Amino acid sequence: MQDVSFSQAQIKGIRRADVIFVAADGFTLAPSRIRAYTFAKACRERGLNAEVLSFFDHLGAPGQGSAAYRMDEQTKLRIAAMGADILKVNPTAIFYMQKVSYHSLSVAIAAGANGNPVVLDYDDFDFQSHFLPRISRFFPGVGPFPATADMAKNSELCICSSHRLIEIMKQFNENCELIPTGTDLSVFDASLREQARPELRPGDPVELIWLGDLWGPQIVSDVMMAVDAFAALPSSIRDLARLTIIGFGDAWGEFKHVIGTKYAHVSNLVLRERIDPADAPALLAGCDIGLLPLSDSPFNHCKSPTKMFEYMAMKVAVLGTPVGEVEHIIRDGESGMLAQDIAGYMRRMGTLILDAGLRRSITERAYEEVVKSYHLGPMGDRLVELLTQVRDGPRRQGLEQLMAEG
Repeated sequence: MQDVSFSQAQIKGIRRADVIFVAADGFTLAPSRIRAYTFAKACRERGLNAEVLSFFDHLGAPGQGSAAYRMDEQTKLRIAAMGADILKVNPTAIFYMQKVSYHSLSVAIAAGANGNPVVLDYDDFDFQSHFLPRISRFFPGVGPFPATADMAKNSELCICSSHRLIEIMKQFNENCELIPTGTDLSVFDASLREQARPELRPGDPVELIWLGDLWGPQIVSDVMMAVDAFAALPSSIRDLARLTIIGFGDAWGEFKHVIGTKYAHVSNLVLRERIDPADAPALLAGCDIGLLPLSDSPFNHCKSPTKMFEYMAMKVAVLGTPVGEVEHIIRDGESGMLAQDIAGYMRRMGTLILDAGLRRSITERAYEEVVKSYHLGPMGDRLVELLTQVRDGPRRQGLEQLMAEG
């Protein structure tokens, strides 16, 4: 167990909150960072008191992300009980639950006791990930799919990050709304490019980047597609560029071994260890092409890729695949480049490396899209509008009536 770091000031904040964002993971992982911490910031900026209860950051959970599935179930239950005690101090707040996992037990216990409205936020395809595998043998209802279905059915609202997730969640709850992952333009500020790389000088490499959590074989396979395409470029083109992979996670060690074995001869293929999330904007400010290789899988069809919006916000040209939300947002040849296989990916990569004018036009159009729709301004407005409807909806009106009669 990590140390529990939940202060009296935070308890007071929980008591006063209009909405409490409940996340299993911590600030260092993108889903909870954006859809709990950043969404809470958007609420506060618009007059809703919002707090975050992170089981990893605040309650001493020893694992997050894929590592959370290896946590001992007794530990999960102990932390869930602690989380429920904290949430129960506020009988009226909206519990905004980021995905369904062991932390959902806290939400169920507290909302069941006090009648708090629950909003379920989903941004990944996690329906096959067992968070209490031993217990679910005896109580199948806490398996990942039935638990998600039941939590969705009993939530006032489901907020999903992708069109495919909306389709899935509407099987259980018709009240579903789309809010993409987007980004925070006050953090991912394109003006940083002027400081990091005012212009490409002769001899400077065109910088390609991928960064993220290599949590398992599927994401390794996705990233390898981009690496294979880079390595397959004619050396006359490849030598004009540099590809940097910044990673962490369960499969990072294996990935480094594969790259070291297969591509030791590619000197402009660089592997770097994980950076602090606060350093990501400055890093992207010095990059030219952002890689987003996604295979055709249920997981990728449900994703609202954080990297895509961050690339767009930082005027880094997106080189992706036409899968899931990417196809809804990136227009091939206009606001990004898309390809379905290694050969196509290689050709488009080569085009972007050679054509600085094309990169600039693509990034400007992509930036316009972000400013229009995919940042905390319009997303925060919509989020608070939806949460206000939940707060002032039938459940609250019924509670007020009971109090008046009492």
